Amino acid sequence: KLLTGSAAPEQLNKGAKKGDISFIEALREWGCDPDAYRDAVIAPGSYKCFAELHIEQGKVLEQTQHQLGIVQNIAAPTRFKIHIKGVADHSGATPMGMRRDALVSAAKLILAVNEAAETEKANGSVGTVGVVDVEPGSINVVPGAVTLWVDVRGVDKASIARVLQSIREQAENVAVCDGVGVQIEMLTADSPVALDKALAAQSEAICTEKGFSFLHMNSGAGHDAMHMTKICPTTMLFIPCRAGISHNPAEYASTEDICRGIEVLAEVLRREAN
Repeated sequence: KLLTGSAAPEQLNKGAKKGDISFIEALREWGCDPDAYRDAVIAPGSYKCFAELHIEQGKVLEQTQHQLGIVQNIAAPTRFKIHIKGVADHSGATPMGMRRDALVSAAKLILAVNEAAETEKANGSVGTVGVVDVEPGSINVVPGAVTLWVDVRGVDKASIARVLQSIREQAENVAVCDGVGVQIEMLTADSPVALDKALAAQSEAICTEKGFSFLHMNSGAGHDAMHMTKICPTTMLFIPCRAGISHNPAEYASTEDICRGIEVLAEVLRREAN
């Protein structure tokens, strides 16, 4: 994002959890100057093309028994926090009808995120609440404040917009019905990206020549490639990963699958270089 001018350090600084080191603090600890990022921005046209090889991070290739995935579109993440403000009361001394329990309201919104995404699943949209911060976090206190960290993504902008609108409407409804404060804080809102069709056709031809089975597919996860499209024609290849596990110590791809991906990537680069 920084290299392509898609974001500034200040924007990326909002992603730290409470008590964690911030992005800018991490850069400075590493000896970087956050203000100098502008000097690293790549101008459009600096490269002929960009090609990325990655594990799928899902189960499609493994379950369909295809050896390679040729990525057509990359889903865009919209990430935001939902802050719910209730009242922290004593759990024993506060009758049920007198409570403004932020966690109960948050639970309704977690379901609302899931239901909004379920409604749009035919269009490939997904919604996830990945973090729930509860305050004060004591067993004998009615939760007074909750922050939900939400990730909504997909490859259809209109579908994503409908998911977000549904979540906003439910947030307003919960605020009124439960008597709590609800605020949505946007962190990032990227757009879905279509990759280069000519490069994808080239990858298809290479796979066919080498006898590798392949599948045209979308990427539900974000990648460097989605930002590099602003600089030059971009393509992306997936290899299978066991059980779709990623960002986890159990992540695994076989040497054969890795080498097969490298073989196709190398041929893409050879042809483009010539």
